[in-house]
Amino acid sequence: MCPTSGQVCNTLTLKCEDCTKQCGPQGTCVLGWEDGPHCQCAPGYHDTYGGCEPSAGTACDGVTCNGHGTCFTGPPFFGAECRCEGDYVRYGSTCSPRNKLRCIDRDARSRTAARSGAAPTTRSSRCAATATATA
Repeated sequence: MCPTSGQVCNTLTLKCEDCTKQCGPQGTCVLGWEDGPHCQCAPGYHDTYGGCEPSAGTACDGVTCNGHGTCFTGPPFFGAECRCEGDYVRYGSTCSPRNKLRCIDRDARSRTAARSGAAPTTRSSRCAATATATA
């Protein structure tokens, strides 16, 4: 917890930083691993360049980002995109722990190698313990 109002913890540096994005009454400025400062909006709201706005009728309607982020929509395409919190990163339309994605990608490379006849790489015990379903 940062001692100064308006500051949040940067999960990469573990230092307090100013979080200056204006989110309005339905959100709070947070820092994410990929997206830097963005709004963590209340349920039913999504992040835009102008802060948190109601999600009903937008591309973010119903997108929960797996409970670890806030949906964002804005120009030029106005599609749904998750802005993930802390050490979570975008994976499709969800937020997944960053350390598990390395396992998923490594598993995919192993399956591709097996199909091509090459010897597949084996997962480390740490990766096997944290891997999520990839099928």
